[in-house]
Amino acid sequence: MRTEYCDSEYGRLREALLCPPAEVSSGGGDQRTIPNHSIAKEQHEELVRTLVNEGIECHLMPADHGSPYQCYTRDSCVMTPWGLLQTRMGIMARQGEPRVATNYAGSLGIPLWKRITRGTLEGGDVQILRPGLVIVGYNGLRTTEDAAWQVKSWFEEKAWTCRIVRYHRSLRHIDLAIGVLSESSLVCCREMVEAKELAWLMNEGYTLHDAPAEECLRMGCNILNIGGGRVIAHALNERSNRLLHDLGLRVIEVNVSEFVADFGGIHCLVQAVRRDLN
Repeated sequence: MRTEYCDSEYGRLREALLCPPAEVSSGGGDQRTIPNHSIAKEQHEELVRTLVNEGIECHLMPADHGSPYQCYTRDSCVMTPWGLLQTRMGIMARQGEPRVATNYAGSLGIPLWKRITRGTLEGGDVQILRPGLVIVGYNGLRTTEDAAWQVKSWFEEKAWTCRIVRYHRSLRHIDLAIGVLSESSLVCCREMVEAKELAWLMNEGYTLHDAPAEECLRMGCNILNIGGGRVIAHALNERSNRLLHDLGLRVIEVNVSEFVADFGGIHCLVQAVRRDLN
């Protein structure tokens, strides 16, 4: 049995976890709702077809009307080289999602590695940049500082470098501001990340490619790298997608406008389960 799963955000994606959008979508706080469920369902089905056409095995969790945001599978868990890290959601409407994701992953034979026990942390705030290097986004909203430090300590026990990265409070997760293109290349919205964090990334050897600020909230950086020089991106971000194309990437465009209206994107909708290890 394979015991390693994901050690980067750019290794060739082999298996992914998704969940169709529930018919009823409601919440509170800073949440909006998916405007049109039938269109969202069609868009999600197109995303799944795209992944399958690219040779990726898709595991589909059943939609649960009691967990209307379970479709954003990136948030309820984090895949690591050692198994699943169970998160702890930052808003009441999503409290049940990590347990559902952990149980479903268990049915696939994926072990639980760690479980957040202090504060809250959502998976969109954790990015494994490359083997041995991970960032945990923090702005005090969905992910709290004590949970970020707990994750940092776990990765450091594995002799990894883990950096807590501050980003703008207008965003829900760090994956709206930073997307991983390769082991040394990132797409980012500089206005949304503190200057000292950008300097640290460059010191770690990263080239930062600037996405248009006006497309940040439209998920211009919230891309899914599926390996082999391929990224899946929201179809309506013309300037960001042109930037990625000009960098030599094959940009596979999928329209997820209904989820973007709910502040979610393609990276949010797909939880990488297995990637080729680097």
